[in-house]
Amino acid sequence: MSEENDYLKKWRKDLVVAAHGGESYGWEKQEPISDIEVFSAKRDNGHIWSKGVGVVGATVEDIATFLRTAENKYRDDMFVRGHLVETIDDDTRVYYSTFKVPFPFWPRDICYLENSGVWGDNIAVSLARSVERREKCPPVASHVRAYVEIAGYVLEPIEEGAKTRVTYVLQVDPNGLMPAWAVRLIAKQQAQNVLRVRNHFDPAVAEAPVSRSAPQKFAILHDDVKKVKVAPGAQFCVDVEVGPDRCVLAWEFCTQSNDIGFHLRFTPQDATTVGVGTIAVTEEGRRFNAHEEIVQGSELTHSAGTFQLVFDNSYSKVTPKELTFRTSCTPVTHMFIERSESLQALDRARASSVSTATRLEEAERTRRVTEEEKAGLQSELMRERSAHDADKASEGERQRRIAEEEKAHVEGDVMRKFAQKQADRAWEAEKTTQVAEGAKAAAETQLLRRLSVSKADQAMDDEQRRLVAEEHMAEAKTEVVRRVSISKAVAAEEAEKARRVAQAELEATEGTAL
Repeated sequence: MSEENDYLKKWRKDLVVAAHGGESYGWEKQEPISDIEVFSAKRDNGHIWSKGVGVVGATVEDIATFLRTAENKYRDDMFVRGHLVETIDDDTRVYYSTFKVPFPFWPRDICYLENSGVWGDNIAVSLARSVERREKCPPVASHVRAYVEIAGYVLEPIEEGAKTRVTYVLQVDPNGLMPAWAVRLIAKQQAQNVLRVRNHFDPAVAEAPVSRSAPQKFAILHDDVKKVKVAPGAQFCVDVEVGPDRCVLAWEFCTQSNDIGFHLRFTPQDATTVGVGTIAVTEEGRRFNAHEEIVQGSELTHSAGTFQLVFDNSYSKVTPKELTFRTSCTPVTHMFIERSESLQALDRARASSVSTATRLEEAERTRRVTEEEKAGLQSELMRERSAHDADKASEGERQRRIAEEEKAHVEGDVMRKFAQKQADRAWEAEKTTQVAEGAKAAAETQLLRRLSVSKADQAMDDEQRRLVAEEHMAEAKTEVVRRVSISKAVAAEEAEKARRVAQAELEATEGTAL
């Protein structure tokens, strides 16, 4: 658990540094949304870096509680669904969630750890980061697994705690190929998470959800869209030429107010040669409430020719329509978008169109031929249908193989990235272990050296004390011997004096006797 705490501390620091970073960090200021500041950072590797900053009229505690308890759909408009995978502690959980991305790209799914905590004295942090739980969060064929490098909210009290500066940061690798316009759109939408939090606590100033307003959404893509005014009783047509290579023709449009009709038709390049005119790809006369939400669609091309997008206002005799639209044509080999469901739907639509043309041709032939030729023509028609069915089956098998090859390629790429990340983490762990072991060995060596020096100093002190003691003992012995010698000399001198006195007395006694 201590290792996990160390990781959480590092991730919180990374989130706070990204939230406080400016131009030196790589952030570039974008057009604000309402009163929310929006930043993005360009990355050549296709990663999405986004930041939103705003002031919310609520305390840090109230916002932190909201972020812990509110469902993701209330604070992230790209969220589709998700569930709790694992509870580590009261502040740390693992979730699995799916998210929508701009059409026509595959939706993404993420297995991520979510943690709430503090940084410093008064900064609250709610962070998310991808984790591996392959048993509980296995890859799903219908989604592309994205990798969240770091994401979350940084909450800082201002005005004596009455308000809070809320910063949302997102750094994510979407995996797969995604063009710049889609990356910019996702970055803008994610920065609006701060706006959704603000609108929850400040309903008086809350605007209509930006992500659900078609004109506001297209304002995000101002460098990729076109605007025209379709006059009453008129049509506006957009021609898109396509080559023989298969590609995905995608379109998006909305109106400022009121609905508008739309349909798509196709003219083959060799139409005059094969005797086939313009083909209606979608139903004519259908009207869309494009003023309420963005209308999106796509068509998988199969042959060279010209697609014509028809925006129809012929039914309106008075009201012009302010139209905003965008089209794109992306080669299939450059995108990972061919889900089996989409292919089957496209094949069914194409087969339906071909079948309709075949029935019309059959009726025309039946009208022109005589009764005697009818049986032969019906036999020929059956052969043509069999050939068409065989061609359709062959085309379906070819599309299935292409989809499987591209899926295997993407899965291999994902596995390679995962293996590389695992190897990098193992290498970092090994380096950390080696550094720790080196530091431990150096500390042990330093301790042994100090111990040896201490023992040597102790031995030297003991030897000096022994020498001093021996010297003192020798001096004491010398003093004792000297004193003994003096005592003996004094005693001898006293004895000699006594002998002389006795001798003198003896001599005196003898002299007296004589």
